[in-house]
Amino acid sequence: SLYDPADVDAELKITKPGTYRVILNAQIRGSFAFDPGRADAEWFVDGKRVLQQELKWEDGKRLDSSVEVKWEKGTYPLRLTMKPLVGKDKKPAERPGDGPPNVDLRFRGITLVGPLEPEFAEKPDNYSRFFHRDEIPQDEAGRLEYTREILTRFVTRAFRRPADERTVERLSGLAMDSMKESDGSFEKGIARALTVVLASPRFLFRMEETLPESNPQAHPLLDEYALASRLSYFLWSTLPDDTLYQLAARGELRNNLSAQVSRMLEDGKSDEFVSNFAGQWLQTRDVESVSIDARIVLARDAGQERDMRERFEKFRQLNRDIDEAEKAHDLARAESLKQERNEMRAKFGNGGRRIEFGGSLRTAMKREAEMLFKHLLRNDGSVLQLVDNDSTFLNEELANHYGVPGVQGGDMRLVKLPADSPRGGVITMGTVLAVTSNPTRTSPVKRGLFILDNILGTPPPPAPPNVASLEASEKKENGDDRTLREALALHREQPLCSSCHNRMDPLGLALENFNAMGSWRDKERGQQLEPMALKFSRAR
Repeated sequence: SLYDPADVDAELKITKPGTYRVILNAQIRGSFAFDPGRADAEWFVDGKRVLQQELKWEDGKRLDSSVEVKWEKGTYPLRLTMKPLVGKDKKPAERPGDGPPNVDLRFRGITLVGPLEPEFAEKPDNYSRFFHRDEIPQDEAGRLEYTREILTRFVTRAFRRPADERTVERLSGLAMDSMKESDGSFEKGIARALTVVLASPRFLFRMEETLPESNPQAHPLLDEYALASRLSYFLWSTLPDDTLYQLAARGELRNNLSAQVSRMLEDGKSDEFVSNFAGQWLQTRDVESVSIDARIVLARDAGQERDMRERFEKFRQLNRDIDEAEKAHDLARAESLKQERNEMRAKFGNGGRRIEFGGSLRTAMKREAEMLFKHLLRNDGSVLQLVDNDSTFLNEELANHYGVPGVQGGDMRLVKLPADSPRGGVITMGTVLAVTSNPTRTSPVKRGLFILDNILGTPPPPAPPNVASLEASEKKENGDDRTLREALALHREQPLCSSCHNRMDPLGLALENFNAMGSWRDKERGQQLEPMALKFSRAR
């Protein structure tokens, strides 16, 4: 705390004489509310003060210090001291219980770097990937030759085709000039040239060339290097490896395409293809962030949606009344209103049980879709198993959500579904059902559109402008809420909407037994759901 004096002592043991860099890392942490606390901090290295700074309420502000010292073998003391500049009588009330003070200095650690002399320098990890020789030549001609070797190798990989002589020459000149600067070195010169390569459009974009003998008026064939690049980024999301590059250099990749695809799919890097393909096709990348209000979804299923809205409004009004009473210093009324609010919480707070559509469940849904796709891909499964399958990947949490018994533990594994399960295939997966829903209810329109577009490949045209929302059709004349089936039937009576909705709605309504979180239900708004006579996977 900035209100309490403190000393932090440490020692550094030096085994090799030389120049060292000593780095202090600390950070001010505080509450959201302003705190008047101030303190004077001093940092001593081997008895010498190297930093003095006044600290105050600045949440997140770092207190970092770096100093270079020349030391012989031995042990050297370090000390960080803090002296309060504001008395404790000015200290705000701290958080209740054993919570941390309103503002304090967090000591993060000390870093020692050295010896810094060149003879002690150690090559970093992956150094040999760029600098393939054991020694750097000392003469200029030798350095130029080595520079050209390094840059030719790097440019070839970065541009995904053989480096041209003009590019290598210009980059080598830049690197050599940088080496001759006052603080230059061979590694710094190479690094400057590599930076230019990484900023080049030929690295940032896939520049594709075609075979000269192909017909440019029809569909020109990509050359071997462009084909290797496309294949690698599609299946691995990264640069072609040596095998692809060597086949392209010999002009043999196109003739070995099938074998290379099989090899690449067996490689662990193809997990990127699984993630990206499922992320785009099944929208799995959206399920972890899609907005779903689980409490309202379940209230709607039970026919308690209107009561919940009224309770929410009453609760918000109580909060407003409490604020007004406290501002007017009417403490008795404020206390009475708080008591009423607490009673309301106890009565309608779901008994302390949390209703949520949490992160671990969403992640399991995402993994289910990815793992099933990967399983079928690696085992040469039928494409039909994507839409009709008697097995899927589950862990205990997702199995409970689906109502599948006998699955324990957090690990995802292949599970055979019960014979009477409505699940099976991607259409009935939680991730698809959730991302095609609205925050508080299902969306037969979105689900039907997903099937038309992503499964059948027959997307409808865009909706016409100025069409009334579906929610406008949900209220009956007597004030009761219509089911989605009733609201959609009314919506389809509009001539502009009927042609597309006659295709989308039956498909989406066939999935109405799955709520917005993807769990099974028999009723919506207290009324029995009417399953459609259309079959999707094993769900009717």
